[in-house]
Amino acid sequence: MEERKERDAYLVTGNVKHFPEKPFVVTPRQMIDIILESIN
Repeated sequence: MEERKERDAYLVTGNVKHFPEKPFVVTPRQMIDIILESIN
């Protein structure tokens, strides 16, 4: 997650319960939504 300091970076996982609740930890569906929002 060092890249997060310089640009947007996300940790995409299907097991969010195994990670602390942080805005950069997302599910695959959330990542698709983030990508689609950036296109529009």
